[in-house]
Amino acid sequence: MGRIKSTPVKKLGNELIKESKDKFSLDFTKNKSAIREAREIKSKKTLNLVAGYITNEIKKGQKNEQRLTRRADIRARRYNSDS
Repeated sequence: MGRIKSTPVKKLGNELIKESKDKFSLDFTKNKSAIREAREIKSKKTLNLVAGYITNEIKKGQKNEQRLTRRADIRARRYNSDS
């Protein structure tokens, strides 16, 4: 189980994702540098928390896309076998 993130961390992370989702990836260190370019965060702890939150959200989004793709493939195969 992961640590629960505070509301300000989630808010800032979601704002950054909405502003420039294409800058972020599954790489934590690249996300840290992208956050530094977008905002000035003085606290190292806050920077790390936001970067971790964004990395996790990107990972969740990719898993969700894969799940939806698999479901669509299953439905297509089921439809084709019924015909």
